[in-house]
Order: sequence, then C-alpha cells, then structure tokens
Amino acid sequence: MVPAASPRFEQRTLSTQPSPLKGLRKGLPVYCIDSRRPVGKLDGWLDNPEHGTDLLVGSAWLNRTVRRVPGTDVDTIGPDRVLLSIDRWQFQARPLYVPDEELEQAVYDALRAVGPIRYLALRRVEVRAAHGVVRLSGHVPKELHRREAVEIAAAVPGVVRVEDQLVSDERLTSAVALAMQPFPELQPSRVTVHANLGAVILEGELDDFTEALAACEVTVTGTYSTQPVDHAAMEPHATVAAWNGDFLTIYTVSQGVKLVVDRLADTLQGLVRHMPGE
Repeated sequence: MVPAASPRFEQRTLSTQPSPLKGLRKGLPVYCIDSRRPVGKLDGWLDNPEHGTDLLVGSAWLNRTVRRVPGTDVDTIGPDRVLLSIDRWQFQARPLYVPDEELEQAVYDALRAVGPIRYLALRRVEVRAAHGVVRLSGHVPKELHRREAVEIAAAVPGVVRVEDQLVSDERLTSAVALAMQPFPELQPSRVTVHANLGAVILEGELDDFTEALAACEVTVTGTYSTQPVDHAAMEPHATVAAWNGDFLTIYTVSQGVKLVVDRLADTLQGLVRHMPGE
C-alpha cells in the first residue's frame, strides 16, 4: 500500500529541535488571546523549508486530540507559555494532526467504503502519508474515479493536502493514442488502444512489423512465462448416489456437471441418459 517516498514528499519532518520560532520547547502551555486557561500543550512542531513551522498542540486528557497550528498564528513565545494570535474558536477550526500510519489507514478505509472504487480500482491505488500530506498513486479505470478518490482523501480528518499521482485508463489510452499519431501505420483505423488498470492493450493488424518496429524509439524483446495454476477447492465436497427403482440419481456439488455426466457415462458404459437442464 505504501510506495517509496520521494525527497520532496518527505521534506516536512516532526521535530523537537530548535525551530525558526525561537524559544519553542516541548511541553509549553499554549494560550489563545481570549482565554486565561491554556488550550493545550506543545507536543512538537513540523519544520518545512517552503511553508515554515507548524505547531502541534495537544488538548485534553480523555479523547486527546492534536491540532496543527501554523507558525503565523503565534503571537509571542515566552519562557513559560506560547501565546497565539487567534481566539479559541479559530483554534478549534485548525486541522487535526494524525500520525502517518493511522492517516494512511483512515484514507484507505474511506476509499474502501465507496463501492465503485472498492471493486474497480482500490487494488491498484497506493496511499502514502507524511505529516498530513497524502499522496495517492496508481491506476483507476476512469477520470471520475480519480477525482472521486482525491475528494474522498481530502475529506478525511487530519489530511492537509492531497498529492494526486493517480492515472486513469482513460487518460492513459489518450496519451498512448496521441504518441502513435505521427506514425501512419499506427492510426486508430488500424490499431486500437485499450487500458486496464495501467496495462495497455494494442489490437489490430500491421502489414510489416519490421517497419513498425524500426519506427519505434524503444523496443523491448523478451520471453515471459508463468507457473502452472491449478484450480483446487478448499471446502469439503461430497457426492450422493440415490437409487429410485431402475434409476440412479447422482447429486454432485461440482461446477462441471457435464464433465461428471461424461465421466459417469464412460464408467457405466453409456447408461447415463439425462442431466439437469436437458
């Protein structure tokens, strides 16, 4: 579910080391401008060269929550407190901070709750979170699924921003068809393009493969194989044979009813004359 992280994606780091906001220390009480009581304590902060520092303020003992407060909301930092330039209501509106693994699971669960994405695309979608920034990558069938996945991820509590790296089969098909336009022998009237969750399928006929291959910037030659796959049922099976006068009825749980009839006919030398549905 988690792809390799890019350096840019991992810029923001959780820190308790000295911050550009001088005087920050873990455990300092945090106050709003309209409150005499602290709204929480400083759990740490996130430093980012591009966006500055976000404070992580933990509140309450039961049902504890941690909120992300931009460094621009800080009014003053004293030896015994951090004073914010916002009121309590504005503080409550600041986004929650959720640890990366929990946020990844929450986004994955939210995507799984939507039928079309769950059954058509979720197996090819990867979710990665880094301090509130969620990256979606992989393949989905349609542009509608891509937009819906991004909207669902953005609505999960704790998500600050969604980086959309999803590719739809619709967009992939268009990109491949566009790349083939300069080649007359690969026009849509001769070669059709399909995609299935990232796998591109080309169908059609070419007069001369040699010319087509020569026109390609990159060609790949290889032999691909897979191991044998046997269909084996794991559940217990049973077959019942019941005599009824001169007739013998076989009840079988096999999906291959016709195969069973044929095998019985061979064994009983043509005495089997009827199967359900005939």
